Amino acid sequence: MKRITLLLLAVMIAAVFLSYGNVWSFAFVYDDEFLIVKNTYLRSFATFFEVFGRSSTGGAGFTDSFYRPLQVVAYLFAEQIFGSAPRSFHLLNVGLHAANACLFFALGRRLGLARWAAFLPAILWAVHPIHTEAITYKSGTADPLSAFWILIALLIMTAGWTLPRIAVGLVLFGFAMLSKEAAIVFPGLVMTILFLTREERWNWKTYLPSVPFWLVAFGYLGLRATVLNFDSDFTMYKFDSEYAQDVSLRLFTFLATLPDYISLFFWPHDLHIDRDYPVSRTLFELKPLLGLAL
Repeated sequence: MKRITLLLLAVMIAAVFLSYGNVWSFAFVYDDEFLIVKNTYLRSFATFFEVFGRSSTGGAGFTDSFYRPLQVVAYLFAEQIFGSAPRSFHLLNVGLHAANACLFFALGRRLGLARWAAFLPAILWAVHPIHTEAITYKSGTADPLSAFWILIALLIMTAGWTLPRIAVGLVLFGFAMLSKEAAIVFPGLVMTILFLTREERWNWKTYLPSVPFWLVAFGYLGLRATVLNFDSDFTMYKFDSEYAQDVSLRLFTFLATLPDYISLFFWPHDLHIDRDYPVSRTLFELKPLLGLAL
């Protein structure tokens, strides 16, 4: 039985590398210049600890609103081990994605799915074109890296919600947020897992294991708004516009994007890093209403 599992994992890893087999010669583009090419922190392990005291582009002499030190650390190891050529950072992203596919499969098994029931959605997730933006774009490392820590945390904790396992989960949750800010949604994911796996799902005590994660999440928000707010602009908008100033416009537009974004799962096309999207000015338009329903 273990041989079958190992074979399935090998097939999944091979499928990932085959799917991204055309990326190795892709050059540095967009934010790669600041995060990798001009990042002096990647030249030596001597600057390892400096990474944690600056924003993401600090190594290139800039200051920005993002704080993702573990992304920079991942680039540091990639450059020191494999060299500074673009293929080193492609290997980092594709390798992380292959590892995540295996973790996704393992989590399915841990949650009680049969081997094939866990494998089929895992390999579909592994080769789905929706990941193109995050995996082929070298600066997209934050996405697979944060997912890596989240999946390991869930895999450990779903084996038994003991205090030691929750403590390890908290550390990994911290790693995930230090990889990408969006990982702050992890406590909600913990609650979802508890809801799906516990028989007493309507008992509030079922969700007590999620409390430490909520506390860490709010603590992280406090740090990001104060000592880790390097750019003094927590909104991350560098231009003056009604979209930047009005949170309701951002909410309505976010809802409007959901139908289009979900449609990409079923018909993945026109996948690229930059895209324009019209501002939605009211909730009572078709797409914001559809987004709200979703």
